Amino acid sequence: MEQVLNNEVKPDYNSLQHSDLHSVFAAKIDVQGFEPKVFQGMKKAIKNHKIDFILTEWWPKGVNKMNGYSEQCGEALQYLYLMADAGYTLYATHIVGHPRDAGYMEVKRKAFRKGLPFSDIKLHCLELYKLEVKLQLRKEAMGYWTDVLAVAPNAKLPRDPVSNFGRTIKKNMEESFKL
Repeated sequence: MEQVLNNEVKPDYNSLQHSDLHSVFAAKIDVQGFEPKVFQGMKKAIKNHKIDFILTEWWPKGVNKMNGYSEQCGEALQYLYLMADAGYTLYATHIVGHPRDAGYMEVKRKAFRKGLPFSDIKLHCLELYKLEVKLQLRKEAMGYWTDVLAVAPNAKLPRDPVSNFGRTIKKNMEESFKL
């Protein structure tokens, strides 16, 4: 553990090839705007479908803010395209914003209660920025984000989850996606 905490261990895809670990059931990535860097390190695993389910926060404004990018949606799109191009199916949840930001309650009340279709990723991203203008969000405000679930081709939920938590996830997913 000390080695990990001191950044002496740098896990990468190649280390998986020399271990008994052949795949990962699920990964949760939420690193407050640094997702492009994390996904850069996961490129081979994603292309080879080594992770069945990936849940990540998608916060375009945060990606720009944390990394000094200026182009709206530029880098924020890249890690979603990486998964989509590898054959993952992407699902977006409802739009979220900070409760103290102007307009957040309006967003919450209106059409964004349901998950949004994710057929055009760039259009979805631009809509997040349009919301900021429409609702006159302060420049320093956090903006809006959504969570994205990426499902690998041929990914399956285990028929018999081995824990109460697993059974709860399976039940919720069956209800959400009508599996």
